[in-house]
Amino acid sequence: MKNQSQEFLKEIANLSPEQRKLFERRLQERGLKRPQVQAISRRQTSDPLPLSFAQQRLWFIQQLDPSNSSYNVPSALRLRGRLNVAVLERTLNEIVRRHETLRTTFSTNADKQPIQIISPFQAFSLPVVDLTQSTETQAEIERIIIEFTQLCFDLNSSLLRLALLQFNEADFILLMTTHHIISDRWSIGVFLREMGLLYKAFVENQDSPLAELPVQYADWAIWQRQRLQGEVLETQVNYWKQQLGDELPVLELPLDYPRPAI
Repeated sequence: MKNQSQEFLKEIANLSPEQRKLFERRLQERGLKRPQVQAISRRQTSDPLPLSFAQQRLWFIQQLDPSNSSYNVPSALRLRGRLNVAVLERTLNEIVRRHETLRTTFSTNADKQPIQIISPFQAFSLPVVDLTQSTETQAEIERIIIEFTQLCFDLNSSLLRLALLQFNEADFILLMTTHHIISDRWSIGVFLREMGLLYKAFVENQDSPLAELPVQYADWAIWQRQRLQGEVLETQVNYWKQQLGDELPVLELPLDYPRPAI
């Protein structure tokens, strides 16, 4: 039900002015009120940036087990045909410039509480692994990809890892791995959509067709923290304390390996 409500509000937000007027008129005819959509505004502060609740959860898990790569978000995109590597590099740089979350790392303040650190954009070079003369087997190539995608992240350092494997002039694999604290599978879809639009524009010597983003993820984190506090937060926390307060059942599932200490 919650997801349906979110989708409904998203559809309302995407209505054109004419469609919104018609929608509100239909609601008035039925004696209903328009659902209120709380806008998220761009932050106007240089204070340390808080984590969203989801980020704080992932930050805690990573502190508990720094060698954990379970929250890596890997992608491998096969690119066939003539590829302009310089244009692809420019495209990837533009995406990182647009999205602050891809330039975000995590540290702690004086109170040992986690904070977001958003680095200014700096152009980078796309690492290219030349395999045109390689005799690597398919299994060895898969091993390279697995090692690239499963390498653990340090939350204090860059959480975006890119590389381009080149097999010949018309066969490439673009590898990308992020940590789940800055992206998810939906984010990867946004990344790939923008990559296609930007690459097409840049290879035709055109400017970016994408408008600047009105808000960034850190703006959402601040909005969420401001909204979920006081009585609202206490009500939700108390609900889950009640739900989880009694003794919980233990699922005795068979394991492949001995149960780890953490």
